[in-house]
Amino acid sequence: MSNDVWVKGLSVLANRYGGDSGVLLDDEHGRYALYSVALRNLPPDDDQELLALVHADPDRHMAEAVVLDRLHAVARAVPTEPELAGWLQRHQEFLRSDDFFNRRVAELLWLKRILGPPATSGDVVGAPDAEALDLAAMSDWMQRQLAEFAEPGPVLVALAGNGRTRKVRDRAQARAEK
Repeated sequence: MSNDVWVKGLSVLANRYGGDSGVLLDDEHGRYALYSVALRNLPPDDDQELLALVHADPDRHMAEAVVLDRLHAVARAVPTEPELAGWLQRHQEFLRSDDFFNRRVAELLWLKRILGPPATSGDVVGAPDAEALDLAAMSDWMQRQLAEFAEPGPVLVALAGNGRTRKVRDRAQARAEK
């Protein structure tokens, strides 16, 4: 996307959601807020044009933060691992490829599998059992997500006994006892 097209797209976005595109050209914090508001108003499958605009932003770090925020929002919005995998496939051109981002994508897919609906007879893979979880290999972030959102059962029991941090162990224990 050329700079002129990006500036025009930013102007359209600023007019739609409020803001002065002239000021926003020099204000990455303002653009971050504008992109974030605009993305919150779009369903997961209607965001490619806006993500293309974000991807063309001259501030790479800010743009990557917006895309990571969108990834988290989509992961919360779609109910299953295959739906998240499909979104990732359709948006591949906007996703960076580094160790942190790749790990977060893998963890979000695992979370969808673990926290998603139970396997049905037609499913090839359902949620893994607690023994299949490698707690030591999980990031602190993933352990916190599991401690907060996993259904009471073996995953919470495993985290309560072997979570990396006291916060994870305590939260998992409290939720496992409910």
